[in-house]
Amino acid sequence: MPMNYHRDMTLDAEDLIQPAESLKRAFQFWRSQFPRHSGPAGPLAKRILQVLAPTLAIVRSIRQGV
Repeated sequence: MPMNYHRDMTLDAEDLIQPAESLKRAFQFWRSQFPRHSGPAGPLAKRILQVLAPTLAIVRSIRQGV
């Protein structure tokens, strides 16, 4: 990241130590930059989460079954 980026607007490896607090800090920063914008809601918000959220599938291996 460029050095001129405000620390509160980015996430890096150090933020993995306390991810909830780090995300809260980043959201607070961006909300302060756009106070009149509440963000997407309803179907649009759901679609954004579907695109961005990781999916996880757990598959049993053959080794576990033996």
